[in-house]
Amino acid sequence: MPSVQSARCSSANARQCYIRTSIIAPQRSCGGPEKNQNNHERQLVEYEAVIGLETHVQLRTRSKMFGTSSAEYQHAEPNTVVDAVS
Repeated sequence: MPSVQSARCSSANARQCYIRTSIIAPQRSCGGPEKNQNNHERQLVEYEAVIGLETHVQLRTRSKMFGTSSAEYQHAEPNTVVDAVS
């Protein structure tokens, strides 16, 4: 399928730029016969990339963050260092 790319920058120094990729896809009617590839209608479909960042931190504390149970779990049996909150 053919695609089209366009860029848009929101600041003068171009620190925030958005790149949109559009794909021209054949349009199909629901329940109707599919059209021949040479005679199909075209529909412009846009995709916008959304990128997230996930971080993990290991704190050096004596107790768990949202509870009173100990944070020393290295030699404990599974599911034994818990309290009502955690």
